[in-house]
Amino acid sequence: MKKSLSLLTALLLLGGCAGSPSNYLVLSPDVPAVESSAHGRIALTTEDARTNMNAVRITKGDEPPTLMGTGEPPARQLGELFRSAYRQIGFDLDPAASNLLELKLERIQSDISESMIGYEAENEIVISAYARNSQQIFTKRYSAKGSMKGPFSLDLATLELEMNKLITQLAGDIVNDPELNRFLMQ
Repeated sequence: MKKSLSLLTALLLLGGCAGSPSNYLVLSPDVPAVESSAHGRIALTTEDARTNMNAVRITKGDEPPTLMGTGEPPARQLGELFRSAYRQIGFDLDPAASNLLELKLERIQSDISESMIGYEAENEIVISAYARNSQQIFTKRYSAKGSMKGPFSLDLATLELEMNKLITQLAGDIVNDPELNRFLMQ
C-alpha cells in the first residue's frame, strides 16, 4: 500500500510538471544543406553580441509584455551548427589557423502581438561574419525574416519550429556564400 501511494504521488507530480508551459524558446536548428565544397584550415568562433538577451516579446493589449529567453545559449548552439556545416564543406577547423571566421549573433527576436481574434508574429535573425586572412578582412551581415498569423494565441512549439527554420536558412546562406568561402580559402 505504501509503495502504491508513493508511486501515485510521483505520477501526479510528474504529470503536473509535464503540462506546464515553458518560459523559454527551445532552439534546435538543423545543419543546413551544403551546396559547395571548399578546402583549407580555418579558426571558427561564435559570439552572442546581442544587446537584448530576450528572444521573444509577447504583447497583449495594454498588459506589460511577456519576455522569454532561450533554453541554451544560442552562440553555443550556432557554434556546433557552423562547425558541423564547415566540416561538411571540406574545411579543417583548427583554432591555430591563420584564417579566422568569427560569426556574431546580433539579433534573434520574435515580436508577437496577441488580440482577442488571433496573433501576428514578426521574426528576425541577424548574424554578422567577420573573416580575416593574412592579407585582408571580410565583413558581411546576413539576415532572415519571417512572419506568422493565426487565430487564438500562438503555440510556442509553432514559434520554435519557425525560428529553427529561419536559423537553418540563414546558416545555409552563410556556409554556402561563395564570396565568403573564396575569401576563407585564400
